[in-house]
Amino acid sequence: MTDGSDEASLSKLAAGTLAGGAALASAGGLYYASKVEPMNVEIKEVSLVLPRLSAEFDGYRVAQISDIHMDGWMTFERLSKLAHLVNEQEADLIAATGDFVTAKVKYVEGELAEALSILEAPDGAVAVLGNHDYIADESLVRRILEDAGIVELSNDFLTLERGEGAFHVAGIDNFYQRRARLDLILSRMPEEGAAMLLAHEPDFAEVSAPTGRFDLQPELFMNDSKGQTEDVP
Repeated sequence: MTDGSDEASLSKLAAGTLAGGAALASAGGLYYASKVEPMNVEIKEVSLVLPRLSAEFDGYRVAQISDIHMDGWMTFERLSKLAHLVNEQEADLIAATGDFVTAKVKYVEGELAEALSILEAPDGAVAVLGNHDYIADESLVRRILEDAGIVELSNDFLTLERGEGAFHVAGIDNFYQRRARLDLILSRMPEEGAAMLLAHEPDFAEVSAPTGRFDLQPELFMNDSKGQTEDVP
């Protein structure tokens, strides 16, 4: 539980378990407030139905982290603790959805890469960039992700396979920077199998949802930049 601080949210973490068919999946949101240590978290449960998720992926866990902003209050020590907290969720996949820094990245390049390299999951870690990453230096942020062993999904996707089942994980480039190309993903991603879309901006669901192709956009479970939570109907 949190200590009651009303400070704005700084970084955000959510963990969820996926289930297929008519089964319900439970997703827990772990909200991390500024000036609150990473181990002080509040867990909220959300029930999901992913009818296109194949049985081979029942129980699949995804942990998401977003809005790290490591060039101010977020130190290497704090981010390292947060990374270990993510690992404790025992997720199959880790997804990082942008704003790794706020405005200055070159001063934290080494520490950010080292802290992010702590993240571990059987299917690895994937990421998309946020608007602040572009403000800082998107090319340097991309190099940091590569050094940390994190796969950036920039208007791209990867397909995870288990037996006969497939689960597609797509990532959209930053919408505010006019880099989002959902059409490129849809033109190449297979039509069969459940799909999750990673986007820094929750509002991108207004664009992606009408396509009917994506079963989950996890950023919708996070706080917005002012620390307000959003409920998914």
